[in-house]
Amino acid sequence: MIEFTNVSKRYPNGVTGIHNLNLNINKGEFVFVIGPSGAGKSSFLKMISLQEKVSTGQLNFENENVTNVNRFKAHLYRRKVGVVFQDFKLLPKLTVYQNVAFALEAVGLSATEVRKKAMKVIYLVGLGNKVLSYPNQLSGGEQQRVAIARAIANNPDVVIADEPTGNLDPENSFQILSILKKLNEEGKTIIMATHNYDLIFDSGCRVIRIDKGTIVQDEVMGYHEV
Repeated sequence: MIEFTNVSKRYPNGVTGIHNLNLNINKGEFVFVIGPSGAGKSSFLKMISLQEKVSTGQLNFENENVTNVNRFKAHLYRRKVGVVFQDFKLLPKLTVYQNVAFALEAVGLSATEVRKKAMKVIYLVGLGNKVLSYPNQLSGGEQQRVAIARAIANNPDVVIADEPTGNLDPENSFQILSILKKLNEEGKTIIMATHNYDLIFDSGCRVIRIDKGTIVQDEVMGYHEV
């Protein structure tokens, strides 16, 4: 589904984020991405979501070369990839419903379709009783659930979660992981970067460890193997 072939990412300041990466991620996989700060995890995720361009090599998505897609095709591609951030990135003056609906309105759906899809994902993440609440009225875990609802509102094939539990306590972290696993069970490909190894233990998920821009570990992880 996602294929990196000899991909490198170099920044204008000379820093290499990713070096000669070769990797396949199959449809329906749940993949954890781990490694120290500055290892290249964010570069890896941002290339998948086309927030960063590949410097050299080739990136394929669903058998299509997206390495140098034009702006229009990039826009269509991004509809297939939902992104969840560590710091939520919610619009503070919009309610839970409005934050989710905004993502749907941006692709030109009718008001009826917007409401139908927004309410579906809001209930999916367990916030049906918070529809009219504003971000500052929610806990950190609830805000992250809104962010997930927004990311999946357009029914993407892939969900990228960049440290989604980084600002959360253990209980909320496992709740967020549970939601992501549920989405994975429904067929979505999940790629999650994390420093929280407790979430990985006994997960049965694929774990990719990146260090200094290269993959140093790629295996299905069992209990306490990290």
